[in-house]
Amino acid sequence: MPTLYWILVATFGAIPISYFIYDVMIAEMTAKSKRKKYFNNIIDTSTQYRRYVKGGE
Repeated sequence: MPTLYWILVATFGAIPISYFIYDVMIAEMTAKSKRKKYFNNIIDTSTQYRRYVKGGE
């Protein structure tokens, strides 16, 4: 019987920990996506400015 108790304790203890890890992973993926979009906007602006300076557009 004590074995079953510890299995249940480990299982129900792991649920909040796994949810926390999942939440952190989702937050990091979202932040990474936002940083990538921001970086791409900077690169696009830079490319457009270079084209403008060269008289390409």
